[in-house]
Amino acid sequence: MAGGTWKKAACRRCRRASGIACPVPGLVDQAQPPFAEVGQASPQREAFWYRRTFKVKGEVPAVALLKVHKAAYGARVFLNGISLGEHLPSFTPGYFDARAALKGNGAANQIVIAIGASPAALPKDVSSGYDIEKSRYVPACLTRSS
Repeated sequence: MAGGTWKKAACRRCRRASGIACPVPGLVDQAQPPFAEVGQASPQREAFWYRRTFKVKGEVPAVALLKVHKAAYGARVFLNGISLGEHLPSFTPGYFDARAALKGNGAANQIVIAIGASPAALPKDVSSGYDIEKSRYVPACLTRSS
């Protein structure tokens, strides 16, 4: 479900994604058409929003966990308009219980993942992976199917 091309938007506060396409797993700077000011704090956005639809064959399983393998900088996850939660550490997997929001029997499901637009999106007490030798930090959604 996760691998492939997702729709994406860059906004201050929105929960939608536009017609801009971006590969997942992948870096934000791979979006087509490209975004301006990627990898640095910008008044244009506080997050990049990824969106994809998928279907589950048959009934919803007894256990339905969504794993975001890595998302720099933090991840907020929504399934069918319901918040599944957030995972702030950038380079560790986040697990989300998706069962209550998941639709089975071939019904369409929409997943939306917001990732921080730069290290500035994270609270000060969360590690961002800061490296003094870098001037830009490209956000990424590195979720993949497994």
